[in-house]
Amino acid sequence: MAVEAPVNGVGTTLASSITSTATSLSLTSATGFTNAQYHVLLTDGTNYEIALATALSSTTMTVTRAVEAYNGVTTAFAFASGSTVTVVPTIQSVTNLVNVWGRTVFNVLSYGAKGDGTTDDTTAIQNCINACYAAGGGTVLFPIGVSGTYLISAPIVYRANISYEGGAYNMIPTTVIKTKNGSNLGAGAITAMFVPYNWNNSVGTADQSVRFYNLAFDGNAANNTGIADGIILQNIQPVIEGCQIKNTPGHCVHQTDVMKNGSNITGTAGQTSIKNNWFVTPVGDCYHQTCAAFNAGLDGFFVNNWVWTSNTSNWGFHADKIAGWDVSHNHFYGNYIGIIYGARAYGTHITNNYCENFGVQATASTYYNGFQITLSSGYGTVISDNIVMCSEPSTGVNGYTYYYVVNDSGASAPTDLVFANNMAVCTNATPTTKGTCFVIQAGTQTVTGSFVGNVNGGNVASTTKFTSTKFTTGIISTDTSGGATASSPAFVSGTALQLNTTSDTMLYVTTNTANSLAIAMGPTSAVATTLVATLTSPVGAGYSYRVPKGWYVKITGTIADFTIVAVTC
Repeated sequence: MAVEAPVNGVGTTLASSITSTATSLSLTSATGFTNAQYHVLLTDGTNYEIALATALSSTTMTVTRAVEAYNGVTTAFAFASGSTVTVVPTIQSVTNLVNVWGRTVFNVLSYGAKGDGTTDDTTAIQNCINACYAAGGGTVLFPIGVSGTYLISAPIVYRANISYEGGAYNMIPTTVIKTKNGSNLGAGAITAMFVPYNWNNSVGTADQSVRFYNLAFDGNAANNTGIADGIILQNIQPVIEGCQIKNTPGHCVHQTDVMKNGSNITGTAGQTSIKNNWFVTPVGDCYHQTCAAFNAGLDGFFVNNWVWTSNTSNWGFHADKIAGWDVSHNHFYGNYIGIIYGARAYGTHITNNYCENFGVQATASTYYNGFQITLSSGYGTVISDNIVMCSEPSTGVNGYTYYYVVNDSGASAPTDLVFANNMAVCTNATPTTKGTCFVIQAGTQTVTGSFVGNVNGGNVASTTKFTSTKFTTGIISTDTSGGATASSPAFVSGTALQLNTTSDTMLYVTTNTANSLAIAMGPTSAVATTLVATLTSPVGAGYSYRVPKGWYVKITGTIADFTIVAVTC
């Protein structure tokens, strides 16, 4: 019986073979064993037996067989010559490893992979996956091997109903699958380091479940041409967890309903879970979703990920159909174009994301959006408790505009939206570009508790409910596509003006030239409530208030030094 290398990282082929059913056997390794104890899994792909290493001395390990039951079997099995033994440390649960998805474990080292950072392991990895799939699925293990790096020179075609797992230290993947220098996967066509079987063969429907866990993928973009992604997803209920995907010539993860031949799948591909990952410096997007026929991407989780783009990356998260998604508790950093793009949103939650910088490209006459969310008809969407930051340049190319959060109804009927407790902050103390904080173009909305700091712009909103929003600076512009009306009231300094007798009004006052200012309002022309006591208002300072219908506002100061806009609620 051939003996497979241990999964704990020794990475050597054991010298012994086993041909009998003796209860005590001696296994040897040229490089020795590093763990004090091992469980030993014996399997020929159909039959299983779990043994225990009861003695360890230098390069020799004594194994006592049939000491732990698997499926009720506690006797030694007469395996045929050529069967495989997997040596597993006791720090891992053998039963769990054997029973992942109810099937067995396949170690890529047993199929000729070296994991030494030099050998091309493409064929060995593919053979291991094919064997696992032929056995009904299970787990494909990528042990640390010699150096922990497996080189590939062609796309790996992964199969469904398999969990692809690597080693990890303190939850950081230590097993790396890397594109070999000069492989140029796909030669400019859409492909990836790992591609699903049905996509690759244009079967017409999505593959079933798949899981990638504790693996690192390095696209090695510096030494490869083309647009190869890290992983293409065209599966139902795919899971990517605890992985690191970096340096891809294309996207880190590309979920699509378009097959390799360009046709669309029938049915759906979605219910995705992408959690606790690192996405680092792709040339494309960190997550990209292509939804040509509306069959990909419905429902998913993009949660607790660290998304670090570079000066060549585009979006952190870009989805053609974000319906039913929860995008939350992520840290986005350095986005070249924008942070989150989501079309066809309904029943979507975008919450508690910390977003540092976007629009790093800074190309003339270009609009950059922190969040760009297109709303669809149907269930309501919630965008709340996000921090969106940007270092708008103070010098250099002019003519670009930064929108921190954009929500619009697109071509569909406006829908409900809750927009609450978001913060837009410019980290440049002296921004000169045009930064607009929130663009909200939907019908029934509740906008509460949002904060704008040091942005050379303001709020663009058409909303029926707008309360408790604070702006520290910004020129307030308006968009009335949602049905609101905007006007520039003709204030006279020191004289109370009634704004609207039929509806509440949002009043925005922005300082263009530093000067003295006082604001008061009340239900009669004898205004009694002071909003701003007399002060010298600096350039860019902004003030916003909701004025009840029929109420009066008095502004005292040089009116020409301020931009004053009223938007009906």
